[in-house]
Amino acid sequence: MKTTTPDGALEVTVGEVFGVTRPGRETSGFAVSIEVPAGVRRIGVMRDPSTNFGGAPQVTEQFRCECPGTYQIIFEEGRRWEPRKARSATVIRCMDR
Repeated sequence: MKTTTPDGALEVTVGEVFGVTRPGRETSGFAVSIEVPAGVRRIGVMRDPSTNFGGAPQVTEQFRCECPGTYQIIFEEGRRWEPRKARSATVIRCMDR
């Protein structure tokens, strides 16, 4: 499975599963919202406890590209009580097989 980061880019084919890996900081009060565009489907999440050295494990959000095109998956992360949220966009270029 190909992976990238929330502010990265990736090229995949229609039907291919891909991942976006981010820090899993939900236990420290952070909430993550993900805006998934039409043409991309969110299919699951994997948590890697082996990366949990004194902090949160890495989380890989899994998606599948359903239609050719260029898409942006928007990640917004922040704490409820903080007015400013961190926002990043992953650019996915989905091509025909």
